[in-house]
This record gives sequence, structure tokens and C-alpha cells, in this order.
Amino acid sequence: MLRANATSVPIADASLAAVVTDPPYYDAVPYADLSDFFYVWLKRAVSDLHPDVFRTPLTPKSQELISYGPSGRGKGEKTPHWYESGMAQAFKEIHRTLDSHGVAAVMFAHKETSA
Repeated sequence: MLRANATSVPIADASLAAVVTDPPYYDAVPYADLSDFFYVWLKRAVSDLHPDVFRTPLTPKSQELISYGPSGRGKGEKTPHWYESGMAQAFKEIHRTLDSHGVAAVMFAHKETSA
């Protein structure tokens, strides 16, 4: 099991046969906030099996790829440009880590067709 930032994955080039991802959708859902509910229970249940994965009290949020403006959430501003640049880097990492016959499956939905 590996916990890493999708924009910089510590995996060798061309070493994966498949990547399956359901990335965040601009400002649709603050996944890191939602994940905290499950994270605390998983941490209680399996942290002894995967201590490196559950090393923080809650899910990391500062690098979460999501777009929102100054909404009073107290987490700074993450613009659509910031989100799109991060997603572009994540897709570059997918390309880098897939072998020449690798398959990438990406689920992407959004409330606005412009996304």
C-alpha cells in the first residue's frame, strides 16, 4: 500500500499495467473533509497493518486538488487554474508510470458541462 501525492508518485517509470482513478471535480465535493469520517474509523481498524498510511490525525488537505475561492472555509483560495495545473501534473504522472501497454481508467463528472 502506498500513500502519495498524485502529482509526484514514488513509482518507477513504466512500471504499472493499470491506473484507475476517480479524481476530484473542481468544487463539487471537498473530498478531504468527507474522507475524515472514514479515515478515523479505518485508522482504528487497520493502522497496525499500514502505519505509514495512517500517520496523520486526519486526511491531508493543503494539497487537495479542488477548486474554491474565498468561501469562508479558512483554507485559502484554490483557483480553477491551480486545480487544472495540478490535474495536468497528475495525468503526466499517470503517463510516466504506465507501461507501454498500460491502461488508464478515469471517471470524471461535474455539475457544469464547461468542466
